[in-house]
Amino acid sequence: MAEIMFLERGDQAEGLRRLLGHDRPRCIVLASACAGVGKTSVAINLAAAIAAAGLRVLLIDENYGLSDIASSLGLPRQLPIVYPLKEAAIASRMLPAAHGLTVLPLASAMPPAARNQLWKDLKDIQGRFDVVLVDTAHDCEGALPVGYGSGQEMIVVSTAAAQSITASYALIKRVCVTEERFRIHVMLNRVVGEANAQVMLENLIGVARENLKLPLLSLGSMPSHKSLRIARGGYTPAVAAVPASAPAARYRDIAEAISAWPHLRARPGLMERLMQRLLTRNPPAFASAGV
Repeated sequence: MAEIMFLERGDQAEGLRRLLGHDRPRCIVLASACAGVGKTSVAINLAAAIAAAGLRVLLIDENYGLSDIASSLGLPRQLPIVYPLKEAAIASRMLPAAHGLTVLPLASAMPPAARNQLWKDLKDIQGRFDVVLVDTAHDCEGALPVGYGSGQEMIVVSTAAAQSITASYALIKRVCVTEERFRIHVMLNRVVGEANAQVMLENLIGVARENLKLPLLSLGSMPSHKSLRIARGGYTPAVAAVPASAPAARYRDIAEAISAWPHLRARPGLMERLMQRLLTRNPPAFASAGV
């Protein structure tokens, strides 16, 4: 993992913004192939860790309901955004939360075109955010969590259970055949045995490399811990509640790694893609600041 010197909080935040390329926010989509893997817990804790590093974080929530992010953080209840909505209205619907977070409830039924328009509107709010995390809605029918513009990051959250690993691979395979350009990371959550989880991660990465020709990237595993269990109303992320715990340290490591991820270019046009195929034999491999 790339090392970053952390001094004063202001210097740290400014340094991270330079690394991220502050002209546009980085979009990170969190997805899961199975319900109950703790994806929302990952979204909240990762967002809090990134915010603790001094970056401005928007947390988009596609899981409107009793277990959504707003309810978990004890925020006032409001209807989610339904497309279309003007930029000024979007800004007015953002909910300031503790731990440096801002939450935007979103209707999970929004089609990809509407999500793309929302992403364009968000980018027009100049200098408002450095990182946008999207807690996507789980879809048991296998719909892909796409539609936030091309050239983005995706974190697939799984557990170490065989069924969850298999479903996650199927999700990654579906993403690979879309026209969107993603850099895909995988993270095992609620892990009890670290050694066994590492073996499963290595196997998953190896299968993706061999069968999909995909440089799947690992974010490691997150140990099971009581601080990560979300109770409705007033949840405190691990980095604030138990900063010396193993989960808090792991989330800080992941947040630091994210700051070193190089930006992806937007999806090339048809002619550029044809030229790339003519001039290159192998697909590009992305450098990773792995954890």
